[in-house]
Amino acid sequence: MRTTTAVRRPRAKSSAAGSSPGGKRRTKVQRPAPVPASPARPRTPEQQAEVDEFYQRRGRRPALPAVKAEIAGRVATLSFDHGDKELAGVRVFNSMGLTDGFVLNGLLCELSTLTSGKDGVPNVERLNYLLGLAAGLEPRDTTEAMLAVQMAATHKAMIKAAERLKSSEFIVQYDSYVGAMNKLARTFALQVEALKKHRSSGEQCIRVQHVHVNEGGQAIVAGKVSTGGGGTQKNERQPHEPTDGCERGAAVLREIEAHALALPSPGDAGPERVPLPRCDGRRPLG
Repeated sequence: MRTTTAVRRPRAKSSAAGSSPGGKRRTKVQRPAPVPASPARPRTPEQQAEVDEFYQRRGRRPALPAVKAEIAGRVATLSFDHGDKELAGVRVFNSMGLTDGFVLNGLLCELSTLTSGKDGVPNVERLNYLLGLAAGLEPRDTTEAMLAVQMAATHKAMIKAAERLKSSEFIVQYDSYVGAMNKLARTFALQVEALKKHRSSGEQCIRVQHVHVNEGGQAIVAGKVSTGGGGTQKNERQPHEPTDGCERGAAVLREIEAHALALPSPGDAGPERVPLPRCDGRRPLG
């Protein structure tokens, strides 16, 4: 806790009572009375339910103990600010999904290096912030713990690049920081994708919902043909074979050609029938 002491400067003595050193009479300024704070309004049931839901969600996970640094010469020793050191260590192990103390010590040292200044002293507030980010991803094993720490470091680097972008004065600096932010953003997205892929163990799940097939239509699902009537049959046709629709169309064209009317042709060639196109069973291209 920091203690601030206010230093009072001695006032200059006036030449006469109630007058300033320049001979002018000072007037007392009436300050307005402070407005009393309005009492807190009672919460509505919806607001109270929101607060209760937050504390319930927060209570599902125990609070992460804070890390403190003890400086002895040029060596900083990290420890947990908790009365029960064993319980504090167990909570950090569970929050990071680890069981090996060497791995946890290494990750804490890496995070402390990211927050250290030029003097080598780690910033405890930033260290706890990065540790909270990593633990918030709820890693379940060593791989996820390393990914969580890497994602926290990538986020810190991106925010640092954004801070320098804000204070850049030249176009070269501006372009450099914008490029760094874009690369870090893509890296963060790849890390999120890697974490999801690791948690799913490479399994892929495809779901098809709300498939409606009207009568006379066909829907191909997993190599089977489903008609609107509800019957299913195995699709044994080849892509180049003529379909039933094409055969029915060819029969209709032959029927029309058989009953076609004779039209007069120019000259003395006599009447000829108008040729009609035939379906040879091949599907049109395109």
